[in-house]
Amino acid sequence: MKYAVIFARILLGLGMVIPGLLGLLGMIGIGPMASGEPLPGDAGVFMGLLMSTKYLAVVKLTELLGGLLILSGRMLPLGLVMVIPVLINILIFHGAMDPAGILPGAIFSVLAGVLVWGYRGSFAGILSTSATPTAG
Repeated sequence: MKYAVIFARILLGLGMVIPGLLGLLGMIGIGPMASGEPLPGDAGVFMGLLMSTKYLAVVKLTELLGGLLILSGRMLPLGLVMVIPVLINILIFHGAMDPAGILPGAIFSVLAGVLVWGYRGSFAGILSTSATPTAG
């Protein structure tokens, strides 16, 4: 399991850092994402709205920062907490509007699941059914 966790950490980390960085650079007119073809139909309209409102910049920044935390291995649970909602949205987007592009999101979701399982002890507090506030 140790090697599976390391493998998943590196792949998921790179899979978040690279698109996050390329996406941010593309939004300022640098790099390969700057001249990409728009998606057809509703997917293109939705992505256009995300880009015009700068919402996608926040998503890409979250991917980049979460991916760096995962890749470095420092504060990895926080990195997972940051990227898992992004992965859920990727799956919803592709499931609803662009089914042909769902495979990368599904693969990264499986890698995130491997990491959650590998670091399950770090998530015990947020999965508690009897949480109480800290006195102080």
